Amino acid sequence: MITPLPLKESRDRYATDLADEGGSLIQDAAPPLASWRRSSGGTVAPSAEPEANGSQGAAVSSRRDSYATTPRATPFRSTPGADGADLSLHGMLVEARNECLSLRALNVRLLTSNEELRTRLGVFSDAFVDHEVGYEKERADSEFDQELARRIEGIKREAAERQEDLQQARRSLAARARHPETEDIGVQHDAVSPLVRDLRAELRDKDTVISRMQEELQQLFGSEDLGSSRGSGSSVDIAGADAISRLLERCRRHVHSSNDAFRRLRADLEERDHRAATIREDAANAVLHEVSTTRRELEAKHHQALDSLRTAHAREIATISNAHDATLAALRRDLDAALARPAVSPHTATIESLQSLYPSQFAQLAQSNASRIATLEADHAIALDTVRDRAEASVRDAVSRSHREAARFKEQFTAAYHTAIARLKDKYMRLAEAKEEEHKREMQDMAELNRREVDEAVREGIEKGRREAEDAAAAAVRRWGEDREEVDRLRERIAELEDTLTQTKLAHNQALLDTKHRSAKDLQESLQRMKTRYIETLQTMRDDLARHKSAAKQRFDAEWIRREAEIDRRWIA
Repeated sequence: MITPLPLKESRDRYATDLADEGGSLIQDAAPPLASWRRSSGGTVAPSAEPEANGSQGAAVSSRRDSYATTPRATPFRSTPGADGADLSLHGMLVEARNECLSLRALNVRLLTSNEELRTRLGVFSDAFVDHEVGYEKERADSEFDQELARRIEGIKREAAERQEDLQQARRSLAARARHPETEDIGVQHDAVSPLVRDLRAELRDKDTVISRMQEELQQLFGSEDLGSSRGSGSSVDIAGADAISRLLERCRRHVHSSNDAFRRLRADLEERDHRAATIREDAANAVLHEVSTTRRELEAKHHQALDSLRTAHAREIATISNAHDATLAALRRDLDAALARPAVSPHTATIESLQSLYPSQFAQLAQSNASRIATLEADHAIALDTVRDRAEASVRDAVSRSHREAARFKEQFTAAYHTAIARLKDKYMRLAEAKEEEHKREMQDMAELNRREVDEAVREGIEKGRREAEDAAAAAVRRWGEDREEVDRLRERIAELEDTLTQTKLAHNQALLDTKHRSAKDLQESLQRMKTRYIETLQTMRDDLARHKSAAKQRFDAEWIRREAEIDRRWIA
């Protein structure tokens, strides 16, 4: 970003150099015209040649007055008013240089405030990105909890089905145990006793299996009393039914609590979304307010600086004009006093009368002074050409110096601008890479934790189901050697559960990958939006500063041209 201050300072330096060179040129051009320069008191300086008589002195003094009143001699007249004008011009240039330095300091402060605004915008953007990452993480956690609840519900349904199969097996076993007593009433006691002993042994085995299953259920769902009474077939069924009812009630409570937790989590997510939208709107409004306030302050300060510069220029112009008016008034008073002084001769004579009385002397005087007048005119023309050439050369040198200074300042500020932009881009890329790496690590840790939890839960469920199925199959084999189909069905069920576990793991890994890619894509999109918004803000600031710079440059050029034309006009006049 290149400000108009270096160009203005170079022009001030050019004006100062031009004033110094103009003063030196005036001093160099003063000696050839010393014979007809007026003194500071307003009287005519004595000539280098002695006057022959009174008429010759009057003619020479009148010729000197005629030369002194020509416009060409005005620039070389040294008066206190002109010295005051030069000093006021030098003071004006010094004040303009000080004003340029103050404007440069103001520009530095404005750049500092812009950096602070850019830093605050980066903080707001980081907070917004962190909030979006947290929201995505919570949403992934809620989806994982829902999937885990569905799997737990499926495992519970499978446990209920197995419990129903176990109850049916118990009922069939009780029916088989009661069947010999109702069918073979007429059989002898010695023939029935072995069958009764076998049935009682089978019942004891069944009670053992039921006790082991109740212990496993207690380990799985807590230390609640699920009923472990031993007795007849009806009492065992009642205890099992009570345990199953309590287990189902506890599962229902767990499902209801999970649903309540999901609802609370959903309400919390909605509240966080609303809060994030509010924070985003507040941040955008704050940034817009800061930008508008800074722009208004910048415009006000520029207007104040221009008004103060305009006032200072008007005051200096008024001072110079008053000094010139005072100088002209002093010269008029000197001229009036010189004209009002009485002549040396007691008798007033005119030039015509003197010429009629002394024609030969007038002719000799004209012939003797013709060469001197021509020499003075030639010297005056040569001095004027020399002064003009020197002034043009000094103007060209000053313009070339100003152009070189402007080019040098432009190169310096361009290099500084590109360096700052490169540094900002590098910092932005490092921050983006650090954010992306941190997000990747968090996603990997979360995925690993979820995978371990799911694997552990599924492994425990499968192990418990396998143990229950193996125990039920072993009991069925011990009870009914011919029921191979039940064992095959349980094995097929175990194989189906293992296949389901494999598919669930694959689906879970795929969901984690999709979530990771989606989060990375959302992060890249948010970073791209932030980058676009940042570039648009920089472009807007650059365009505003360019417009202000162009307007200030045009006003300064117009004021410079007007002042230069005024100085040239006064110089020539």
